[in-house]
Amino acid sequence: MAILTKIDVLDSNIANNLEDVFDNETINAKIDEIVTTFGIPGTYVMPLKTYWKERIPNDDINMMALKALQKILQYAVDFMDANLTDSQEERSQDVVESDEI
Repeated sequence: MAILTKIDVLDSNIANNLEDVFDNETINAKIDEIVTTFGIPGTYVMPLKTYWKERIPNDDINMMALKALQKILQYAVDFMDANLTDSQEERSQDVVESDEI
């Protein structure tokens, strides 16, 4: 996963209106560049506007950050579920049940 920060620096229109982030050509071009460079799906790149110039907390920025965090945690849970299931199956194949003591 990748977090693309300071998206307002990429396009000044984003600085005041975060609703159009995913429709913005400049942001999408940068996401495509990250996808090509790192070979990850575009849905794993999360654009965020950081608080580097903000003096007062902004709910829109908070929501973007929380949604990104939620997505990262969900991916981590899915990854752990898949790997724990594989590990448990491998261990159960190594165990041979027997009636003998």
